[in-house]
Amino acid sequence: MKKTNKKPTFLIQMLDNQNMTWQGTITFLDDNQKLPFRSVLELIKLMDSAMSADEGSEDMDAARQDDQQPLEAAPD
Repeated sequence: MKKTNKKPTFLIQMLDNQNMTWQGTITFLDDNQKLPFRSVLELIKLMDSAMSADEGSEDMDAARQDDQQPLEAAPD
């Protein structure tokens, strides 16, 4: 795969602020894919996977798949 100098572009929408962190959606404008995030760490992971996509789109797709796994309920 050819490396390009074009950097990915995202649209970040903040929907809520719970447990001292952000929840919202990130839209990858290059391929118009919209994904939810449940924490700032998850948002950073999604952005990092897009930034490293120059190394291979399979890596970015795999990272996005991992971040879409459902959360398990926390014990009371």
